[in-house]
Amino acid sequence: MQKKIIFSVLLVAFGMGLLGGLIGSVWWQRAALPSMVARFLSNSSDELIEARAIVSPAVFSLNEYRAKPESLEDFWDSPDRVGGGTGFLIDASGLALTNKHVVPEEDHFYAAFLPDGTRFDVMVEARDTLFDVALIRLVPPSPDSYAATLVGKLPFVELGDSSSVKVGEVVLAIG
Repeated sequence: MQKKIIFSVLLVAFGMGLLGGLIGSVWWQRAALPSMVARFLSNSSDELIEARAIVSPAVFSLNEYRAKPESLEDFWDSPDRVGGGTGFLIDASGLALTNKHVVPEEDHFYAAFLPDGTRFDVMVEARDTLFDVALIRLVPPSPDSYAATLVGKLPFVELGDSSSVKVGEVVLAIG
């Protein structure tokens, strides 16, 4: 008798879930939200493309290694390469932002690569675990390297005022 009650309750719960899914599906198809999203995306696509073109020169890739690679080829194919991500420059001297999870280990070596392939060593200035943010500095691998000639002339993204952002505004992540 108890098995029949449990089976009946499960059958009713399954039926209610199925009915709720069908009703929700019909409502979603009739709601104006999908058309609003499509209209927004079609109107703002040019702005998103323009924003990407403006900030992309300041975006770089970042690799994490257990030990400093010995040769230029090792920077790409090293067995010691354990992670990576992206970041973006916030001033012309090499100060940049990335996520903390991209530069998690204090005893690891990090290298940044600009869009043109120029390599910089990375010095981690600060890590914030709560907000998953890290402040880093791109440092030329040697004083006579091509990277050293770029310091002070690097493209960067100007940070905005986050207090003017409203909940529901569109965010574009580039990296």
